[in-house]
Amino acid sequence: MLPSNERVPPDSQTLDECLTTPQEGDYCVEPSISSLSKLGYEELAKVAGLVVKRIGFGEIRFLEPVDLTTLTKLSDLLGEQVRFDEMECSVYPDSDGVDKPPAGNGLNVRARITLLRCWPLDKATRQPIKDHKHPSAVKHLKRLKSMKDTAFENFDFDEGKWTFIVEHF
Repeated sequence: MLPSNERVPPDSQTLDECLTTPQEGDYCVEPSISSLSKLGYEELAKVAGLVVKRIGFGEIRFLEPVDLTTLTKLSDLLGEQVRFDEMECSVYPDSDGVDKPPAGNGLNVRARITLLRCWPLDKATRQPIKDHKHPSAVKHLKRLKSMKDTAFENFDFDEGKWTFIVEHF
């Protein structure tokens, strides 16, 4: 597994197709980069159903059409414009607010985010707590449900899978 702060360099073999056998830490996108590259300008301005994933970290499903026409290259979606780190997903992560489009434009739209391995950790052992009845797990779930600017959907203690919706980034 890659350290959470290490960015994955684009690798055209694993970035393009989610159906191949990507490895832990690889990014992929649906529709594929090759499919997106065949679209015209007007089609790229309103791509519906875009999903960006990082294997072992999670995925983001854009719930509204996104405008990809402002990207320098489509592969910038993967690790540049959308970045997954441990228990975190960022859209426009290096933006200081100047380059980020306003809500409702570009990738700054409503999205469902699923993050993996988001268990609370035992303070003594640093091991994940997977028992939903454990006091730390109860507290953790309460915190996830009350996260600012998110609409909680689900938390699966078996997988540590947290799913929530954001209105914009």
